[in-house]
Amino acid sequence: MSITKLRSLTGRSSSKCISRLYSNGVYERNFSDNVDIFLLSFSLLDLVITNACNKNNIPIKKFQCYVSKLTDPWANLAFEEWEHQIPIIRRKSGGGSVFHDIGNTNYTLITPRKNFTRAYAAELVANAVKTRLDIPAYVNERHDIMIDSFKISIFLNWHCNAEYTRAYHHGTMLIDTDLNQIGRYLRVGKKNLITKGVQSVPSPVTNLRKYSSTVNHHSFCKSVLEEFRERCCDHLNDMQPVYVDESMISEIPKIVEYLEELKSWDWTFGQTPEFTHEFEESFTWGHMKAFIKSRDGIITAVTLTPSNIEYENLSAILEDSLEGSKYDNEGITQAVSKSLVDVQLSNTSSIGVITPSTSSSIRNPHEILMDIGNWIVKSL
Repeated sequence: MSITKLRSLTGRSSSKCISRLYSNGVYERNFSDNVDIFLLSFSLLDLVITNACNKNNIPIKKFQCYVSKLTDPWANLAFEEWEHQIPIIRRKSGGGSVFHDIGNTNYTLITPRKNFTRAYAAELVANAVKTRLDIPAYVNERHDIMIDSFKISIFLNWHCNAEYTRAYHHGTMLIDTDLNQIGRYLRVGKKNLITKGVQSVPSPVTNLRKYSSTVNHHSFCKSVLEEFRERCCDHLNDMQPVYVDESMISEIPKIVEYLEELKSWDWTFGQTPEFTHEFEESFTWGHMKAFIKSRDGIITAVTLTPSNIEYENLSAILEDSLEGSKYDNEGITQAVSKSLVDVQLSNTSSIGVITPSTSSSIRNPHEILMDIGNWIVKSL
């Protein structure tokens, strides 16, 4: 006979990462396969890894954008908003891109595989909201939780692989999120960017707060926990939540390993599916077209086509520098710097660049390279 273990985790430090990593550890066989696991976890904004990929390494903890392991962040996020220091974190599950702020509660439910259905967790959460918070929530055919045709919750992924004995559901609940920021930081269908990754599907959304002036993170968690107890562990009424915080991480090496991986560039951008991006711009010195191909966050091919043939060889120097560079601000800036050095070391006449001293119609090559570099960075 199997033993049933029931647990509720809450991130005391408002850490999505901590409670989800604990959940991942349970999912990945940290218990014997003959043990049935029911686990429910909640968390707010992830304060642990918010400084993982900030543009200038400045820790900002107000907003986050999460992308899935199958998603191209350049195709789904507004990178021009990086100046506002929005951390980007790639999760280990599938699904679309999600915006997080302090008004967004995250939840995870683990059940035995034999109990799994796609609607199981969604119906549990929706019924808790409807019956315990008196908010008219329901589950649609995509297993999203809705109110009046507006999405309030989305399941980011469900795992039910044959090799595992447990199923893993996780999702988000919009309680009092700044909805204006969602459209600002999430962008679907970037012009002329063709990706092999999963594209997010935009949906109209709303907050629970619109339907209840008193609902908050704690009341939502309490309602779902009560529903969880009733459905999964009504014979264990004395079950108490376990509060997870940063101090518990150092005690479990696997979680430390997960956390370090989530902070790394190799995981956040180095797992990006292949994509191509075409864009063009007019400058005072002429017109330029660009074609860039990237895989795993690295530029694998690039073609720069200037309208003025006088700049073809200069463009070729930059193409050589860009190929093999990271497809991000830092990588492109470094490639431009390398091209500037290459131009200095080259014989001007041999690369076909005519300086302003010999022709008033030809701009300084350093200015051209800087213009192109800044333009590519802006087009990310």
